[in-house]
Amino acid sequence: MITESARSVAASLLCSEECRDLFAADGASPEWFDLPLDRAIAWAAMRLHSQSEPVDIVTVGKLIASEGKVVSAIGGNLGGLAEVLADHVTDSHFRWHLGEVRDEWTSRQTKRILLDESEQATVDPGGIARKLDELAQASVENTLKDARAVCMQFMTRLERDHELAMTGGIIETGFKQIDAYTGGLKPEYWVIGARPSVGKTSLALSMLNQLCRIQEVPCMFASIEMPSEAVVQRLVSMLTGIAFNDIAAQATARAVNFALSQIAQCPLFIEDGNITVEQLAAKAAVAKRRWGIKVIVVDYLQFLRSSEARKRRGDRRIEVGEISRQLKNLSRDLELPVIVLAQLSRDQDKRGTRPKLSDLKESGDIEQDADMVGLLYESGDDADMNDSKSDYKRLSLDIAKQRNGKTGQLSLAFEKNRMQFSDWQHQ
Repeated sequence: MITESARSVAASLLCSEECRDLFAADGASPEWFDLPLDRAIAWAAMRLHSQSEPVDIVTVGKLIASEGKVVSAIGGNLGGLAEVLADHVTDSHFRWHLGEVRDEWTSRQTKRILLDESEQATVDPGGIARKLDELAQASVENTLKDARAVCMQFMTRLERDHELAMTGGIIETGFKQIDAYTGGLKPEYWVIGARPSVGKTSLALSMLNQLCRIQEVPCMFASIEMPSEAVVQRLVSMLTGIAFNDIAAQATARAVNFALSQIAQCPLFIEDGNITVEQLAAKAAVAKRRWGIKVIVVDYLQFLRSSEARKRRGDRRIEVGEISRQLKNLSRDLELPVIVLAQLSRDQDKRGTRPKLSDLKESGDIEQDADMVGLLYESGDDADMNDSKSDYKRLSLDIAKQRNGKTGQLSLAFEKNRMQFSDWQHQ
């Protein structure tokens, strides 16, 4: 039955311009066909179609004959073209037959992926999950939509967002000024960049404290930079006001035990392994299914690796660009906010001025992919007013890019002892 569906699709591509349009719109590929002759017809017909050339048995036959590898693949005999044309009956069920061809190709590719992985010395579950996810994405139905369909889809989302707003279901960051700029957390890809030791991890943990402990929002924190115990120690310092390095000395203090009991009840899931972005995506998908996580925070982007990108190219800038794209896709695929910390280059230190989007280290793709970019730094005005003897200092967060909102600069308060950020209240 599958062979008959494939032959029907190949024949329709040879005879019908409408079917060729549908084939292209559905993102179909000649590689979906199992038999060499069907694959050759699809390749030639779609190549001619893309070049606005006539497509018929003569032009397709000439194009196949001009490619030695294609001729060899079909056994050197072009006589089968006439048989395919003779078998053509109707285009009426083209989409159905194309779906059959797609499903069979997906099945073959799935078996190949599992077989290839079984022959490896070590099995990478994250790699398998990523490849199967890519396969699923490659075999989806047509994503080209007319304006009516898009408007209906938008209205559905608008109704959902309105209901969330009316019921208080919008996820807030815990920072009123950030929420005023962004409207709260949505399924978007956010990047927060800063130079080392400025406080980007403290800002992320301050958000997680608000999200997990106060709002009880399930979150995943991928801590590539420090172990999970250090994350908890930072949170204990934040809740108790005890300096990070003094917590061990006060381990038996009532405040420490109370803070630990609060953190233990938070819906916070910490990943602290030296993982690849492919493994992160797989673990995030599991965490959403198992624990219903609603926000993902990654600390930080340049510490992540991509096994596939490095294997193919070996260029770190290209690898970081691909990691950024995969994090963007992670937000879209899981429909979750993904907040990623990133390091800024030394150029910002050398200039001593306000950071720029181009300061995002190792790849210009980061600024292109991000829906929102916030750059954390101490401005000249901040430095002038900050007192080294005070436990508080003011820092600036420049919303340098926002795809769906306004840009601008806001002030945040940083409490040194707790390593905690909050809204600036003119301390």
